Amino acid sequence: MGTPHNSWLHRFALLTAIATLGLIAIGGLVTSKGVGMAVPDWPNTYGYNLFLYPWQTWLAGPWDLFVEHGHRMLAATVGLIFAGTGMSLFLLWMLRQQGRTLTLLRAS
Repeated sequence: MGTPHNSWLHRFALLTAIATLGLIAIGGLVTSKGVGMAVPDWPNTYGYNLFLYPWQTWLAGPWDLFVEHGHRMLAATVGLIFAGTGMSLFLLWMLRQQGRTLTLLRAS
């Protein structure tokens, strides 16, 4: 017996895969341009929290800062998407397990 298709979960998993491929591509850019240490402190960015770094400075700054900080931001986003996908899968599994349990209880 097959499991029912979940279109929203499929789209979420596809988003995770595409975002991960984008992260790998930007990581290749970081490596090929040699800008991996453009921002010397981790997880901060020149003393600012990674997410609170002024976007004007980030966008108008030098190319290496733009690429490195952008890669960090994309990595954080991919991590959140990945965690959301994992939690969605877990919740769906729990709901299906609960449905099986209720079916077994009703049958007895």
